[in-house]
Amino acid sequence: MGDGFGSNGIAAEVADNAVAWFAIQSPEDRDENLKSVFYEKVKIESRTRVTAAIGDARASLSSLYARQLSERELMGAETFALTPEGKAFLLVQLSQDVGLRHLVSIFLYQRTFPELPRLLQSSRESSAILKKINRAQ
Repeated sequence: MGDGFGSNGIAAEVADNAVAWFAIQSPEDRDENLKSVFYEKVKIESRTRVTAAIGDARASLSSLYARQLSERELMGAETFALTPEGKAFLLVQLSQDVGLRHLVSIFLYQRTFPELPRLLQSSRESSAILKKINRAQ
């Protein structure tokens, strides 16, 4: 999914939440370089999962819209959404819908959360390598 939907912003929101998790970890993890590496790794990992998180959010969205629209209106909206014009229109609308992006970021964080310890360990390793390289220069 392109960033017209705001996937970079969603990934950044997930990374911000992961940094909050990072902040309550052990004191040896207070290094700012490590924090930066961790943030970027979470963003990268999150970007690969945005589409799946949108799928997770679909049930919540379906329920929300079903309460607001009739079955006929929903069918008409689906027909429109399948056209090139409908896709373009929805992309513009979705890129401006902060509430929807936040909902997707919640589902994305839930998908990413179990991976945070692995990402933190990988970040520790990368950070240590970066420190060695910087000392050698």
